[in-house]
Amino acid sequence: MERISKSRLERARAKGAAIIKHGPVAVAARYRAGMILVELSSGVEVRFPVKLAQGLENGSPKDLAEIQIEARGLGLHWPRLDVDIYVPSLLQGVLGTRKWMAEISKLGGSVTSAAKAKAAAGKWKTRGSPKESHSRRLKKERGESARVGLYRELARAGGKANVPDIEIAFLEKVLKITP
Repeated sequence: MERISKSRLERARAKGAAIIKHGPVAVAARYRAGMILVELSSGVEVRFPVKLAQGLENGSPKDLAEIQIEARGLGLHWPRLDVDIYVPSLLQGVLGTRKWMAEISKLGGSVTSAAKAKAAAGKWKTRGSPKESHSRRLKKERGESARVGLYRELARAGGKANVPDIEIAFLEKVLKITP
């Protein structure tokens, strides 16, 4: 076990005292229908699903209902499960170790449904092929920038459209194109 120096311990105590002084800290906590609700000293109530918190995911309702507020509001403790959550970390969305957070982050967006499949399939119908845009194809074919290629097409169409005057001058002088 690592020994903690007196100076490090004092810094930790000072940091804890500052957090308690400026808050917010937990003043109440309860379990209700798969959620943990934490009331803070600021009046804000934070809630999170039990299944996302490391150590709470398999707890029974009876185990989850017994919550103790410790360290003057900095910690939540479930004695039946021997689980602790640090309130400042909870407020930053941290509900377990780095490994745990990496595992639950994989769950986001992993659900598939007919609606998602339909949306993904129709995505490219409205936007065109993702492989190559029209302007990129022009650039490849002619060896010119996409903008010049589009202006060339505009000139062929016979109108200025919304081409700024300075760009028309560029087209006429440098590229010898008359839009």
